[in-house]
Amino acid sequence: TLSWSDTFGGNATNMFKIDEVSGLITTNHVLDRELVSSFTLWVVARDNAAIVEQQRSSTTSVLIVVDDVNDNDPVVSSITPSEVVVEEETIEQHLPKVLL
Repeated sequence: TLSWSDTFGGNATNMFKIDEVSGLITTNHVLDRELVSSFTLWVVARDNAAIVEQQRSSTTSVLIVVDDVNDNDPVVSSITPSEVVVEEETIEQHLPKVLL
């Protein structure tokens, strides 16, 4: 059987956990792409041989890329019209006049 462990370190510290039996990686916290867009995890797999000296292990990196979601409401500044056009008027009546 295999067992899994992590040496996450870096920006992944405490952000993820790994199931020691299945190797499934899950998050401990909500991820936000605006703060960190990716994580590199180092994962170790061990074969759990009965004799410790015969145990084998392998380490690999796992890159996790955080997708962006629209989690921020749009901001619209207050717009004050500078001029009101009456429905019956033509646009030409409101264009600036150039004198030559």
